[in-house]
Amino acid sequence: MREMNLLKELQESLLLNKERFAFCIKETLYTYEQLYEKILRVHSYLKNWKNEHILNVGLVTNNDLDTYAAMLACWFSGIAYVPLNPTIPKERNSSIVKETQIRIIFSSAEPQTQMLDGTGQIDIVSPSSLPKSFSSDLKISEASEFRTSYILFTSGSTGTPKGVPISNKNLSSFVSNFLSTGFDVDKEDRCLQMFELTFDVSISSFLIPLLKGACVYTVPEGIKYVEVLKLIHTHKLTAIQMVPSIIRLGRSLIKRMNFPWMKKCILTGEATSIDLISDWQKCAPNAILYNFYGPTEATIFCSYYELPRSGFKSYNGLLTIGKAMGNTKLLIVDDQNNEAAVDQKGELLISSFQLTTGYLNNASKNEQSFIKINPHDSATYYRSGDLCYKDCDGDIMYCGRLDNQIKIQGFRVELGEIEFLVEEKFKFNNVVVAFENNLSLIKLVLVLEAPQIVDSDKKTQITEYLKTKLPDYMMPSKITCRPEFPLNSNGKTDRKKIKELLSSENN
Repeated sequence: MREMNLLKELQESLLLNKERFAFCIKETLYTYEQLYEKILRVHSYLKNWKNEHILNVGLVTNNDLDTYAAMLACWFSGIAYVPLNPTIPKERNSSIVKETQIRIIFSSAEPQTQMLDGTGQIDIVSPSSLPKSFSSDLKISEASEFRTSYILFTSGSTGTPKGVPISNKNLSSFVSNFLSTGFDVDKEDRCLQMFELTFDVSISSFLIPLLKGACVYTVPEGIKYVEVLKLIHTHKLTAIQMVPSIIRLGRSLIKRMNFPWMKKCILTGEATSIDLISDWQKCAPNAILYNFYGPTEATIFCSYYELPRSGFKSYNGLLTIGKAMGNTKLLIVDDQNNEAAVDQKGELLISSFQLTTGYLNNASKNEQSFIKINPHDSATYYRSGDLCYKDCDGDIMYCGRLDNQIKIQGFRVELGEIEFLVEEKFKFNNVVVAFENNLSLIKLVLVLEAPQIVDSDKKTQITEYLKTKLPDYMMPSKITCRPEFPLNSNGKTDRKKIKELLSSENN
């Protein structure tokens, strides 16, 4: 597997393919030349700040060419971008801005100061308002390979999101490892980008195509699964990265559709149920299907499984996550960090050049999550929190979470964050449990320990408060009460028992 200079190769692709289409956004096609010109504008603007030691800039995650150009211009300038979703509570965005010491925010919408609260002096810049650059050359920063490319924030158990900085080295290693899997893209491919830009799979969805001269089709606003299927059908998309829930939600439509032009498809962002595969194979009969896995901390993906036409591997109805990608090392260990035997369950640890060096300004969490195994192994491993085992062929089976985390809509959610906010504000003992509805989609139930009935007004207060703190996908769909929580043998709240009790009450 070759070493790559990611930014140099990206620049070469932008210049080589200038007459080809780079993006299709809201039914408008944009060329590589148009994208490059917008990159130059932002890059020229950022050069004027080089003596101000700007390390991070904010980027409002709008679905337009200006936003993608600003992302790429940050990379070329040696500055990290921090995506900010304007639809999430402003207090959450403000905490991210403060944590990353952002002084500049690029926003293609006018204005978006209302998405922030109490962050001090921030320059909000519209990329389209910047003067056209007089230079037609993009001088790539001499930035160290360890300089940060972007910082994503994941849910945190103490009510504060955790920043995950990903370096140029991490991202270059990801691309090299990804291209070794066989999921290749060429200039003629039409590629789906369905992910919100605060979710890291969005990066592989547009970066890989741009490196190859392909065209990226972004999903417009609307009912996500409908818009994704419509886009694939209307534009005959050939290379797909998407969450499996698109198949589940769109099942009735998919049974009436046929995508013979699709060449390859990655399912990712959440565990993939094998009951979805048959319908999707019939709909896309010529596509090679993959199941990709990876936490944000290991830069998008770190393992993959290419599905055979039948007889694919699974555990409890969930597809295997396969083998390590490229030079990544995946290790399954027991409670003493000893390597588990074949078919023995344990925690999945990840070591790779793709691995972040640690969470932003969070030494205690880093000490827990990034470890050395033994004196004879110099590698740093990330504790994924995923329960797995390896079969006799070396394929890794995913068996669920060891901790109090789940994935919703592809986003990793620490249930402890929701619990922390409710306990801190309302002083309830509480627990959040996750259920699957009749479409096998995750929904959250907030359970309060209260000797007396909690009235609807109080529940409304809790809901309205959480709306100011959490994105929509983290909001409980229901609040219920129990006079006393059951305890396990260790004297701790028995989450499993609570879930069982609620399930029996709903049946």
